[in-house]
Amino acid sequence: MFENWGIGETAEELRSDIHRGLELREARERLQREGPNEMRAPRKKTPIESFLEQLNDPLIYVLIVAAVVSVLLGEANDAVIIGVVVVMNAVVGMLQEGKARKALESLKKLTSPRAFVIREGKRMEIPAAELVRGDLVWLEAGCQVPADLRLTESMNLKIEESALTGESLPMEKDAGFVGGYGRGALRGRESRREENAFHERETFPGKKAFHERETSYGKNAIQGEKAFYGESATYGSETSHGENALHGENALHGKKKSQGKQLPLGDRHNMAYMSTIVTYGRGQGLVTATGMDTELGQIATMITESKDEMTPLQKRLGELGKVLSLLSLLLCAALFGIAVLQHRNVAEMLITAISLAVAAVPEGLPAVVTICLALSVTRMVKVNTIVRRLPSVETLGAVSVVCSDKTGTLTQNRMTVEKCWLNGQIQKASDCNPSVCPDFYYGMVLCNDATSEKNNRTGDPTELALLDLAESFGIEKSQLESRMPRVDELSFDSDRKMMTTLHRTDNISENRYTESQRGELRAAEIAVTGNMRRYDGIIGNAENGILRKAGGTVGSAANGIRQNFGVPARTVSYTKGAPDEVLKRCTRIFTENGFVRLTERHRRLILRAVEEMSGEALRTLAVAMQTESPKATEENLTLLGLVGMKDPARPEAARAVADFKEAGVKTVMITGDHVDTAFAIGRQLGIVKSPDQCMTGEELGLLSEEELSERIEDVRVFARVSPAQKVRIVDGFRQRGEIVAMTGDGVNDAPSLKKADIGIAMGKNGTDVARQASDMILTDDNFATIRWAIEEGRGVYENIRKSVIFLLSSNLGEIITMFFAVICGMASPLKSSHILWINLITDSLPALALGEDKNDGKSLMRQHPRKADESLFARGGLLCTCFYGVLIAGISLTAFLMLPWALLRTNGLAVTLENLARILQNGSVLSKAQTYAFTVLGMSQLFHAVGMRDTERLVFRMNHLENKLMILACAAGFLLQFSVTEIPFLIQAFGTSPLSGREWMRLSVLAAAPLFAHEIFALMFLSKSYRKKD
Repeated sequence: MFENWGIGETAEELRSDIHRGLELREARERLQREGPNEMRAPRKKTPIESFLEQLNDPLIYVLIVAAVVSVLLGEANDAVIIGVVVVMNAVVGMLQEGKARKALESLKKLTSPRAFVIREGKRMEIPAAELVRGDLVWLEAGCQVPADLRLTESMNLKIEESALTGESLPMEKDAGFVGGYGRGALRGRESRREENAFHERETFPGKKAFHERETSYGKNAIQGEKAFYGESATYGSETSHGENALHGENALHGKKKSQGKQLPLGDRHNMAYMSTIVTYGRGQGLVTATGMDTELGQIATMITESKDEMTPLQKRLGELGKVLSLLSLLLCAALFGIAVLQHRNVAEMLITAISLAVAAVPEGLPAVVTICLALSVTRMVKVNTIVRRLPSVETLGAVSVVCSDKTGTLTQNRMTVEKCWLNGQIQKASDCNPSVCPDFYYGMVLCNDATSEKNNRTGDPTELALLDLAESFGIEKSQLESRMPRVDELSFDSDRKMMTTLHRTDNISENRYTESQRGELRAAEIAVTGNMRRYDGIIGNAENGILRKAGGTVGSAANGIRQNFGVPARTVSYTKGAPDEVLKRCTRIFTENGFVRLTERHRRLILRAVEEMSGEALRTLAVAMQTESPKATEENLTLLGLVGMKDPARPEAARAVADFKEAGVKTVMITGDHVDTAFAIGRQLGIVKSPDQCMTGEELGLLSEEELSERIEDVRVFARVSPAQKVRIVDGFRQRGEIVAMTGDGVNDAPSLKKADIGIAMGKNGTDVARQASDMILTDDNFATIRWAIEEGRGVYENIRKSVIFLLSSNLGEIITMFFAVICGMASPLKSSHILWINLITDSLPALALGEDKNDGKSLMRQHPRKADESLFARGGLLCTCFYGVLIAGISLTAFLMLPWALLRTNGLAVTLENLARILQNGSVLSKAQTYAFTVLGMSQLFHAVGMRDTERLVFRMNHLENKLMILACAAGFLLQFSVTEIPFLIQAFGTSPLSGREWMRLSVLAAAPLFAHEIFALMFLSKSYRKKD
């Protein structure tokens, strides 16, 4: 809200003085009342609390109850095995905790540890945590803004706010700007009253204190008296419309003011925000918010309040867990009813009930899913992706909307000169010839405060782009400055929108043009040269011969002349700035015919070129020159040319966007940049086709939730949006059933990263806050990497789906086997230790191998993303699970009854359920029969796993070497199953019986039934495919 108020109104509201600041006593009272200026983290969970939270799952409840009953019945081995499974699952879950707390810790690191304030008219340095609202804070180049401020003074002030706003360039600040009234109203009412305070204030520590502190802030600090006593404070040219509630304002006056509409952060030119960096100039401002009430604090609050939501896979597995838990309870209740009806031993039936409950719960499933995801994480590192949250890998496969930041993600985050206007023509910058007009390039390099060296690139991005262009033609700034040293300058400010530097030429210009061109240039400057001579005479008389000879040195008496540089005999000044402002000061222009007088025709051509380049979202600058002037001047200039630059799109991003379209994934750009720039980049990448598909933050703020839900489907570019609006956009897509991936790199992106189904942060240029709030990190900051990540996510989901169907078909087989035998009055075919062995060992190894399987990436990316509510058993999964479950149960029961059947036939007894139940009461017969069933059930899973790799291809047509883990899993499974029946201590532990070679052969053929069934189905699918082709 303070961006809509004048300086006097702000000071009155905050009960502060814009000259003296707060009284020390008042500052202490406010600090005690409001608390320190710091980020507050939520209470950290204890390890015990985190552990207990992981046990809050229906499947875990079933296992815990089964373990307790096992202990009561003396089955200690079963209880220990179940307990180990429960603990393992809880530990894995604990490792995923604490993301929000880490993000807040990162935010605390961003806050400034010290601050310079003015209290009782005295400047002092205090810990930033002791700042209170109403404090008067001093800012200068290189410092970090310690709290949210309403600027009261600004001297060429620029602040880097990209972490909050997404702007790629530092923002020019203007203390005189007022959103509600506009620039003119403020100037007429109070700006004139305030603007000279920066220079005339007696209570200020004075010039000396400033000059003593200058050296600690490097080259970007404004130098000399001119910077301190320079021209009037800057005034921005953009209008504002914002309203923002004062954080805790009622604590001051108990009243609330609101003027105008809400402004995006990037348009609040009179505000400075906590954690942003001052890159240029000086200023001061009143603290309007501290701690959690700042814009940074609001982001921290959004991160804290944003709860981690379950991924689609977690939701499906949670639903599956509830179904299986209910199934376990029903089975136990059914068994109790059977025990009562059949008058069977209650303790025996309890043991059987535990076995059934264990059979209904796929104990190995959580571990299998976790390890499958972990294996995919390892693969994703190879494609420059670091996954912080395992389930997010699978969620990538369901992503239907990718919301991407622009700067640094879709673009290269490096301003580049794309085009130049020279000699009346627009051409690619790389196609230009510097020999045509050397001064055009000299002006880019010399009228430039940036530094571009191998290990030191500092300065404004636009100036760095100019240096890069010049260096591409072999023009280096250090060498050129040594030949043409700077002797005077007019620093840039936002009123003039240009800067000018004066350089000694040392006769360099004599060799830059033809004789006719030099003559034309000199003729154009006759008046200026005459004035220069008169000016030289004045200086010579007044300063007792300062100019000793042409190119001579400047005597000590020259103090006070234009930044203490002195005046050489032969000079050239270069000016660069906004084309419209530079053009006003030009009288001549460089053309293919040399230097000619600037006519209206030329002006129209120049403005048309500016319009054309602006239409391509190029930021335009004009370069001009003036020769033979004793000082830096901005009159009677000669226009040399125009440059158009932008942050170019990544070349691979367009291909990724096209791949997303083919895969049914929508790409949406969300940026804090201007809508015209965003539209131009979006159109270039194929994200957007017309301006109707763009929406600004202001327009978004006017829409209700229902209106947004209706329009959001057609919008592809959101520009000038705030952090809260980014969250709203993500939530809008999610309410339509979309799975949203959000990319970002700044602090302002952190809430939306956490709100999205998948938060993707940048690894190179991203902030630590964004990385901590994200689910995955792109180490190369490349948008195209997301395409490979989505392909991997789709493959991971298919593999996990195969693993789940494989495991549950085994569990279903166990349940049917056990329940059928009990209903028929027979002994249990399997012990609970047998079931646990199969679920954790024999099943889990092939399931892991299925999770490592290689998929056809091209085929996956031609499919549309699955729906968020799609079941794991969709697309024939349920039928597959039921069929193989019944088949496995059938062969297991066959194996269990083989021996009793043979004994009855040998003894000439009728094969009835009663006789089978009676003969199974013999301990040795029951042990052997259970061993048969145990062996067939275990080995059938191995054969089943081989076929599950691809349900539509023949086993003999699969490339088994692509999945060496499956070969190892099957080999290990057979060996482990063999050891249970052949190694004495394992025989005793599991209650099995040794098997002969002939028995192994018969049981192996029976166990291979799932593989035979798979081959039949594959042949049917193959023949169907051939018929379609015909």
